[in-house]
Amino acid sequence: MKRKGFTLIELVVTMSIIGILGSLSFIQYSNVQENAKVIADDIQIENLFVAAELALLDGHAEDSITVEYLKDKGYISNIPDPISKIGEFEITINNKEILIGINEDI
Repeated sequence: MKRKGFTLIELVVTMSIIGILGSLSFIQYSNVQENAKVIADDIQIENLFVAAELALLDGHAEDSITVEYLKDKGYISNIPDPISKIGEFEITINNKEILIGINEDI
């Protein structure tokens, strides 16, 4: 007697394997998205650091710089929002050392 088609066990095993592979790829994909958000924030922080450094070198600001100040003076074109966290970028200057982070207390 010739067999046509697949048995129920073969179909269940195949579907289980496909389900496991699908869940693994979904986990990988969500990690890639989160990493991309963190990298985007790092790039924004680098851009804000360069803008704040230029403002200090130009003598426009002595010890206090805000993101709004950088936009008003033309050092940045828009005020960026963090992508990986909810909050806003905050610039702190301590003895001509520029520190930039994300303030989550808004």
